[in-house]
Amino acid sequence: MDAGPPERVHFHMNYLFHYMPLILWGKRAEDMNATYLFTMEGPGGGQWSMRIANGRADTEEAAADLHDIEIKTKPEHWMDLSSGDLSAPIAIMTRKVKISGNGGLAMKLSGLFGEE
Repeated sequence: MDAGPPERVHFHMNYLFHYMPLILWGKRAEDMNATYLFTMEGPGGGQWSMRIANGRADTEEAAADLHDIEIKTKPEHWMDLSSGDLSAPIAIMTRKVKISGNGGLAMKLSGLFGEE
């Protein structure tokens, strides 16, 4: 991904997190009750929280006081993950993505969004 100026990167990150709830596969998340904290480090980054419960997701541009998992990466890596240009296992093994908290929730994340 071409990062561009920090304000453009932040705009794209905010856009992505804002629209993630719209592509959630609700049936796959019916039994979930978890809060994700996404920390995007570097220019244009920030923190976004996503609460998934009862087959529904809600996001906000803020750090959740209590979260089950934190996913840290750079905005360009997150965009590559979101587009499929970078696989999650490779990103984790190469430390492009760092996870703290319930790692099982990280593995569930990719199956909740996108194509069936």
